[in-house]
Amino acid sequence: MSAGCAVLGKEAWLPKRDESYIGVMVDDLITKGTNEPYRMFTSRAEYRLLLREDNADERLTPKGRELGLVDDERWTAFQIKYKAAAQEKKRLKSTWIQANDTQASEILGQTLNHEYSLLELLKRPKVDYRILSQIESGQPFLTNTTLIGVVENQIKYEVGS
Repeated sequence: MSAGCAVLGKEAWLPKRDESYIGVMVDDLITKGTNEPYRMFTSRAEYRLLLREDNADERLTPKGRELGLVDDERWTAFQIKYKAAAQEKKRLKSTWIQANDTQASEILGQTLNHEYSLLELLKRPKVDYRILSQIESGQPFLTNTTLIGVVENQIKYEVGS
């Protein structure tokens, strides 16, 4: 990567600890050194919740575009995908399920004691998008499984949730 940048006259790109596991490994080797063969334990990486395989395109496609590695077609597809995910998150945040919604209470397996947004309900440990999509008062829901995965993971892994 850095050699390619040098050929193009660009500044070298070295992934940081919060961008990739290779960034964690390189930083560890540079800052901590090693007296024995280096073993990286991904479970010990402080950004392990951010460095998931399901969000690699979200983390790295913009950097790839900046470095000239992502063509216009791929970039457009990326933008469409994440714009749709953002729109669905906005809809989930602004769609409210009332406490007296008996169908929602039945689907969720508990009585709702006040109104909740669909986004708040999706943050619950045993609730996934598929379960939420059964609530008639919360329609319409996505059908694209890839997009559903993006939305669900963004909400479940959101910092401060």
